[in-house]
Amino acid sequence: MAIPRFDLHKTDFVVEWDKRLVKVQVKTMSAWKNSFVTAIGTNRKGLKGPQPYKASEVDYFGVVNLHYDYIWMIPIEATNQRVTLVWVPPELRKFKKRAAFEWEQYRIK
Repeated sequence: MAIPRFDLHKTDFVVEWDKRLVKVQVKTMSAWKNSFVTAIGTNRKGLKGPQPYKASEVDYFGVVNLHYDYIWMIPIEATNQRVTLVWVPPELRKFKKRAAFEWEQYRIK
C-alpha cells in the first residue's frame, strides 16, 4: 500500500491487489436509520449533485465500517454507476431487496 506523494486526482491509495497496482478511493460508512450508507459519488464541475466515478479515476472503493470493523474492496464495475451504497447488518435484515448490493463477496476477512 502506498499513499501518493502527489495528488493523483481522486485516488487515496495505490494498493497491490490481485497481483497488480490499483487505485483505491477510501470511503467510510455512516449510520443511517437501521443501516449504514456510504457515498461513492464525486462532484464534477458544472454538474449538479454527485456523479459516479469513472474507471479511469478509480479501480476499487475501499469501504470501511468502523462500527463493525469491516472492510470491503469493491471494484468500480460492481457499483453499476451508483453514487451511494447501503449496507444492512445481518441481524437487522428482514428481507432482501432484489436490487440490493451483494456486499459479502467483497469483504476482506
